[in-house]
Amino acid sequence: MTDSKDSQSKEEESKKLLKKDQVINVMYVQLKNEDNKVPLEKLFQKIKAEGVIIERDYRLQDFMNKCRQFGEFGCFKDVAVTFDEFYRLVEPRRKLISGCVTKRLKIEDFMDFSGTVEALYDSLKSNITGQVSDEFPDLESVDVNKWGVAICSVDGQRKFIGDSDFRFTMQNICKPLLMALVLKTAGIEVIKKYIAFQPNNVGDDILELNTSGKPFNAMANSGALMLCALLTTISFKGQSGSFIHDAYVRYLKKFIGDEYLEFKASSFISKLDSADELRCMSFGVTCTSLMPPGYDTNNCLDLFIKVKIQFT
Repeated sequence: MTDSKDSQSKEEESKKLLKKDQVINVMYVQLKNEDNKVPLEKLFQKIKAEGVIIERDYRLQDFMNKCRQFGEFGCFKDVAVTFDEFYRLVEPRRKLISGCVTKRLKIEDFMDFSGTVEALYDSLKSNITGQVSDEFPDLESVDVNKWGVAICSVDGQRKFIGDSDFRFTMQNICKPLLMALVLKTAGIEVIKKYIAFQPNNVGDDILELNTSGKPFNAMANSGALMLCALLTTISFKGQSGSFIHDAYVRYLKKFIGDEYLEFKASSFISKLDSADELRCMSFGVTCTSLMPPGYDTNNCLDLFIKVKIQFT
């Protein structure tokens, strides 16, 4: 009698959960087997098929930790869970997981997308024109035959092919990330006060300011140096250079899903020794542009070089 009541109670609880969350119900119906249980391997396959790398996606760490309670040593081949167990597993990340199961992530047909990327990769693999940058030794020594592609959608769907794990320096990729950090910590009005939003007609290494004495945009070296000035004088006023760099690194790691990130002091020193053009530009910006109070040329230059040579 007691067993019957317990069974009835569990059944009623499951019905309540079904009514409460139709999204999870839809997933359950799609994934369940003849025993009305969801095989975890089937769920994993659905997630991976959409380009979400379970083992490396920090958003799914708690989900995987819970799954390991059902599979000894992480083996899930014959593991299937009831609706109640399935609900508790996926509910905290139901938006991401349901997007995978029902194919509603940004790249809806990820397999087709992957095929297109692979075809493009193969068609360009033989193109070895151009030359390695000689801006500083770490760039000069890069193997010219390295060729890799790494793509990540806004939903975290990722495609890697070729030498995508090869470590490289951020270089100009750092500029939009610097911009994002200044936007977050100082705001758009502060940026507008010191940096224009206009195209410019010259290269990165040429100092050109608009008629108001501002860098034309934040993607030019002069604009990026100004971003560093805003970080050191407004966003993190009174903080040391190492503190500000650490703050940037922490912010950057959020962008890259807490993946690998490294700073090499030797690369920084090497770049600093050969940064005459940047140094001239830094002093040029100081002399000709409206600078925030407390601006220090050397501190800003150091920060800019550090974020440019960050390895990922």
